[in-house]
Order: sequence, then C-alpha cells, then structure tokens
Amino acid sequence: MSKGAHGNIYAGYRGIAEIGGEKLRFSDANISAKQSIEAPDMVMGDWDRDVYAYGKVTVDGSINGPLNQQMLVDGNIMEWACSRADTDLSNCGGNLSKDIILYYRCGEKRTFKKCYPNSFGISVTAGDVAQFTMDVIGAAETSADIEWSDADAGDFSFQTPSKLLTWDQFSISVVKGITDAVADSDVPSDIDKENNIRFQSFSLDCANNAEAAWGIGMNTDENLLYPFDVVAGLRHISGSLTAFGTPKFEGHKSFDDYCADGVHTMTIAVASSCADAPVSSSIVLKVRFHRLETTLNTGIIQSTIGFTGVTHQAGFPWDPS
Repeated sequence: MSKGAHGNIYAGYRGIAEIGGEKLRFSDANISAKQSIEAPDMVMGDWDRDVYAYGKVTVDGSINGPLNQQMLVDGNIMEWACSRADTDLSNCGGNLSKDIILYYRCGEKRTFKKCYPNSFGISVTAGDVAQFTMDVIGAAETSADIEWSDADAGDFSFQTPSKLLTWDQFSISVVKGITDAVADSDVPSDIDKENNIRFQSFSLDCANNAEAAWGIGMNTDENLLYPFDVVAGLRHISGSLTAFGTPKFEGHKSFDDYCADGVHTMTIAVASSCADAPVSSSIVLKVRFHRLETTLNTGIIQSTIGFTGVTHQAGFPWDPS
C-alpha cells in the first residue's frame, strides 16, 4: 500500500535538522552511513565471486545553505564548528561532539551519534546572502524511526522565523602584528587607513581534519563495524579576500618582505540590530597573507589576497574565555 500525498514521493522541504538539540535551517543535507560489500578475487573453482564480507561503516556528510541569525543565536553552531576549545579539556584542543538528527519527512528520522565538525566554511559576497557549508564525521547511526503521529508534530516542525545574514552585516578589519584586541568594526584598520581598501568578498574555511578510528573486537550490537571514536586532527585555517584595486600591504612585493613573525590579526565580525534577534559575533584570526593576485580586464580591477592561519589562534571563540 502506497503512502504519502503522492504515492511514495515526499517533499524534502518538510524535513529539518537538529544539532545538539538546536534546530537548523539549510538547503541541503546528505549525512548518512555508508558501507561497502567486499568481494575479493580468490581461487575458488568458480568464475563468479562466492565469498564476501561487510566493510566498515563510515558516517559522514555535509550540511550547507544560507547563513542565518538562528545559527549564531541558538547554540551558536558557527562557534561549535570553528572552536577547538573543549570545556572538559581546557586548551588541549579537543572538540565537543554533538548528536545530529535528520528528520526526512513528517517525523521519519535518523540520529547520527557523536558527530564532529570536520570543516566549516563561510563565503560572503557583496550583494548576496552569506553562505555556509559544514562537513561532519560521526561514530554511529541509529535505525530509521518512522513512528510518528500528529501529537509528535512539534518534534520535527520549525516555524520560528529567522533572518538571513546579508553582506552588509559583515565587516573585516586587519591590524598589523599579533594582538588579541578586537578592532572596532567602524574604525578602519592600519591597512585601510593607508590604502582605503574595500573588500568585495571573502571566504573562510576552518578544517579540523577529523579522523574516525576503528578497533578490533568491536563486534557488539551497539558498535558493529562502526568507528569507536572520532578524533580531531591538526587544524588548518585558510581563505581569501577580494579587494577592489591593487592594495599595498606589507609583504606583497617580494619574498624578502615576508618575516616569520609577520602575522596579522584579521577580525571578521557580524552584527545586526534586529530587535527580535540581535546578533553580535566575531572570529579573530592570526594569519599570514599570500602574494597579491590581480586580475586586469574591462571591468573593475580586483585583487585576490589569500591567507593562511599560522600561529596559535588565541582569542574568542578559540579559547573558552
């Protein structure tokens, strides 16, 4: 017997995600458990494979879409994905794992246990809505739960409005040298004062390089072929700024200008005065800028300035201060 308003076809927009108990809006989510069947070549008196084994189970996927205020206000998912500070481990660099629940349609759901943010990226372009993408790695998956009723509707419905974050709510400031002070978004940075730089876009990627670990003797109902833990690896921070014109800044002319301690403090701040859901958050990065890459064409001259995080990323939200 077929189900649903249109047979077995269901509208994906009726789904929702929960990360650590906080509901999240997004455009796409493809987290799932993946497993292969291993059928090796063997000498076995037949021309067809007659032996097989179930491969290990990997739990991973991504969530992406437009960035909205709810991601910063409710549980601050951006901070969870970027921060390496664990309240239980102090500054030892651990991540806090969270369970992620995906509701596929009218309450049908799967729970992905002990998920870590493998990477989190933001891209903002003047004139467009800010976008995010988050990759996660988990340690287990529960069976699909398809038991639901009208009384359970509150578990998978999400009707609280949330404003999308637009480019005008973001500001970027760069201060020469290493400092933990967060520059006022209304005050031009040292670089801006000299060259009046205006940025057209920026992108940021924080990769935690998480890795799943499998152990011998995990043959239990709970851990059958699943990893027993997910460990965060060495973090890699990278991104780029697109500026109008050909800005001049220290280190852009020759390799001789680059010094080992020539690290700049870049602050990416987001602020909104919306009375219903005010947002005020910032990420402070310690970065080394790359060489200037300028494009010359019939339009406005634009330059790309790449950056890489190189020293200890002290400061909110990197430390629980």
